[in-house]
Amino acid sequence: MDFSFIMTAMGYVAVGLVVYLGGGFAYWFWMRMDPTVDRQWDGMTSIYKTTMVAGWPIIAISTFFFWLKNRKKKQAALAAKSRSRAHARTAVNSSKKRAARR
Repeated sequence: MDFSFIMTAMGYVAVGLVVYLGGGFAYWFWMRMDPTVDRQWDGMTSIYKTTMVAGWPIIAISTFFFWLKNRKKKQAALAAKSRSRAHARTAVNSSKKRAARR
């Protein structure tokens, strides 16, 4: 019987576990380095600490999506601002042309 498939699957699980726990540790370390978060961290119960460290992928993904959402809002605001500036320039140019024709 060939166990290479099982060993490969176990290798993937081991790598995934190392990445998951390593990310949790990095998230914990990052939180402890921020003084405001560190004060809040000390006041938390252990179940919340465990949930935050174990749930770091959810927190990271949701933070990424919020960042994308804010970025799109900023880009839309800049585009609207540039459109209004272009419209204002066109209005000024057309009024100058009308004044020149008179």
